[in-house]
Amino acid sequence: MAPSGGKASDTCRLRGDLPGSATAAGDRNQGDEDHTMSSWKILTVAVLAVFLTAGCAQRADEAATSASSSASSSGGSSSGASAAPAQVEAGSQEDLVVSVGDRVFFDFDSSAIRADQELALDRLIAWLDTNSSARLLLEGHADERGTTEYNLSLGERRANSVREYLIAGGVAGARLQTVSYGEERAAVLGSNENSWAQNRRSQFRVR
Repeated sequence: MAPSGGKASDTCRLRGDLPGSATAAGDRNQGDEDHTMSSWKILTVAVLAVFLTAGCAQRADEAATSASSSASSSGGSSSGASAAPAQVEAGSQEDLVVSVGDRVFFDFDSSAIRADQELALDRLIAWLDTNSSARLLLEGHADERGTTEYNLSLGERRANSVREYLIAGGVAGARLQTVSYGEERAAVLGSNENSWAQNRRSQFRVR
């Protein structure tokens, strides 16, 4: 009878183990389900993130393309505008300044044409030949040193020296008028040799 009782006890123990085994299996099944749900949530979030990123990237590309097109159009307009500068009118003051320059300079207390200024006057003669209808006002100027009366006289002599040079080069005297401003219209302000050298001049103006 004892062995039989032992078998019954073993059977009971086995039966007693069954509920615990079922519970463990249940826990494992629940864990698997939770893990599966978590995986699906992660996958769903990842897919949404990919779509959102792709959408944002597409909108950014469209915006960049639009901006580039606008910039290209704007740049094309600017280039076109800068490629066609305004024409300088022949025989105008601007044309004179660009082609020849509008002044020559003198030594201190002198009205003699300097050798280094003759080339500028030769170019002026050529310009007057090309622009046969142009007439010039030849201004005479002096620096601030000396009396007002003396500087007016000096400016007049300087303007006349230029006129005589041009006439000698073939320019009709009727096209040339002179005026002296003495020290009154300084080109450069200052009481130093650099300023004085810039103010001892004859300046040409188309009239």
